[in-house]
Amino acid sequence: MATYAKSTDVSPERSRDEIIATLQRYGCIKFGFMVDGERGVSVVQFEFKNRPVRLSLQKPTEANDQMKQRAIETRRSRKPADMLEQTHRQRWRALSLYVKAICEAIEEQIVTVDQAFLPFIVLPNNQTVAEWAAPQLAQFALEGKNPPLLPGG
Repeated sequence: MATYAKSTDVSPERSRDEIIATLQRYGCIKFGFMVDGERGVSVVQFEFKNRPVRLSLQKPTEANDQMKQRAIETRRSRKPADMLEQTHRQRWRALSLYVKAICEAIEEQIVTVDQAFLPFIVLPNNQTVAEWAAPQLAQFALEGKNPPLLPGG
């Protein structure tokens, strides 16, 4: 189970504002947020060094295994709605940390923008690279066409 920010009081809105501040600090000038209430997804989209990037954050539900585990651990001492909100705040904190870490890694030339954000770069068909590649990778695995783990293997 996730432990980072598990008891945070920081609101999702404050985490979102931190993400904006981080992106601005590293030179990003285009960004936006969207909430798809029907699917329970929040979307952070921005352009980083001329690359369109989209990160999605699924809002937790009671059906989520993490929520079931948390309910067991707290012995139902908190209301399920409170636990859902806590998990939601925790996810936003983790996303803020993730964006900060990636931006710093890019700034320090540990990775390139493409290496850091590759799964989340938006393609011309409006899919992210991960959305486009995942079915193909699954098919490779089914067909046993994965490359060897070590070169020359």
